[in-house]
Amino acid sequence: MEKIMITGSLGYIATNMQEIYKDSYEFVEIDRLAKSTDELVIQDFKDVKHIIHLGAISGIQDCETNKDDTVKYNVLSTIDMVNWVKLLEIPMTFASSQAAKNPDNTYALTKKIGEDYILQHNIHSYILRFANVYGGLKYFGHKTSVVAKMFECVKNEDPIYVNGDGSQERDFVHVDDVCQAIHLSIQTKQKNNVILDVGTGIGTSILELAKMVSADSILYRRDAISVGISSSISDLKNTQKALDFLPKHELKEDIEQIKSKNDK
Repeated sequence: MEKIMITGSLGYIATNMQEIYKDSYEFVEIDRLAKSTDELVIQDFKDVKHIIHLGAISGIQDCETNKDDTVKYNVLSTIDMVNWVKLLEIPMTFASSQAAKNPDNTYALTKKIGEDYILQHNIHSYILRFANVYGGLKYFGHKTSVVAKMFECVKNEDPIYVNGDGSQERDFVHVDDVCQAIHLSIQTKQKNNVILDVGTGIGTSILELAKMVSADSILYRRDAISVGISSSISDLKNTQKALDFLPKHELKEDIEQIKSKNDK
């Protein structure tokens, strides 16, 4: 089996990646909770054929609250990893975000800085801009993304609050599809240094999502709360061409499955 280094190995996407592809790769696990990436030495990369750089502080509020750590783990660790990639000529997949297209918060800005640094150094890399990821292991009870928040409201018998009129559209992608895209980036041996969207290419409004989860408990916040950009939807044209990637999950079906499990 190919030996693959995976940073942020204790995190959400990495946990799912390792579970799904445990029979395909030998994972070298790196996580700041166990070993900081700035302590890496050349022996850590022995026989490593590809690096999946997932390690980062990902919550928008966490990034705003802990800006020093965010710079360290989202920016400096990426710079350090790029230096290793250049030295050892190991391909890398970098986990970015659709938010990097409009970097109006600390998290999005750090991802954009990481993207720019990678592109400037012309290494063999795939920069994958993930849409809003949901589902899989370590999701409920660990993540605070919008789908998880809505189901938490239902669980606690609280209303689901929708900012504005809820018309803002987002692309929701299952973590299994994200892991598939990472896998394809490893298997695609052609040297590239590109940014690729990873999502479904389908927009779902926040109001539509709320109705899928629970149509009976929606309240609107029509005050000055920011609703973010009006639309954030993946463009899969280049991703399909470069990786032959097509998502397999469908949001509405997944929501119904989650609801049926919760009803039992």
